[in-house]
Amino acid sequence: MILIAMIKVSDIRSLDLVEHAINSVPANGSPSGRNGEAFTCRTWVKDALVALHDSGAIVLPTDIVWDALFSY
Repeated sequence: MILIAMIKVSDIRSLDLVEHAINSVPANGSPSGRNGEAFTCRTWVKDALVALHDSGAIVLPTDIVWDALFSY
């Protein structure tokens, strides 16, 4: 069984910024450079969202950034 979910979190401001931010987040199994968490798909997505937000490619609402990304 496979469950796929898609949630819109922000409008994209620049595809170039998106590409650069996504490419800056390693997907090689190494721990998160942001908090040292072991690599999982979940930690990669959180790191990618933070990289996208920090680069200005997207703007995450404050409650998403702190509640969803930093509380786990």
